[in-house]
Amino acid sequence: MNPSSAAPWSRPLAVTDVPAAGLDIEIVADSGQRAALAELCGLAGVDEARAAFRIARRGRDGLRVEGEARAKARQVCVVSLEPFATEIVEPFALDFAPGDPKPPGRGAPPIDWPDAGADGPDPIVDGRIDLGAIAAEFIALGVDPYPRKPGAAFEGADEAGAGISPFAALKGLRGGGDKKG
Repeated sequence: MNPSSAAPWSRPLAVTDVPAAGLDIEIVADSGQRAALAELCGLAGVDEARAAFRIARRGRDGLRVEGEARAKARQVCVVSLEPFATEIVEPFALDFAPGDPKPPGRGAPPIDWPDAGADGPDPIVDGRIDLGAIAAEFIALGVDPYPRKPGAAFEGADEAGAGISPFAALKGLRGGGDKKG
């Protein structure tokens, strides 16, 4: 499968292109990538998407990738159903190691990566990592699943009934409501 067809935003980087001193890269999504990112994330639109990376060598064949993914997006409010602008900012820090991910106990012993998460380092596939896929993943993680437009409030809830327990109607169904039982 072509990596660029699998991800809405692809920017492959060969490990061999990272010098010993490290590399700073910023990527910006074009309009097609932003549209695909909006569809992937369930957004009304993405007006801007960018990510800044600091990539450093980690051992002989590994990489440490740190940075921040940002997007200016439009979401639909779950209360008013009106679109509104929002900003997504997600920092990240990832480790990458060569080879296919293998379950513990199979193949060579795992490399000790003290800063890697509980899952260990992500794999370097075919000598490359995809910066666009990293940015898209963290933007997707930063999307509020229940977005609420600032100032939006549920209408129709009368203030007179605000203090009534939701179980008051059930109490009446028990036949009198005063019985204990």
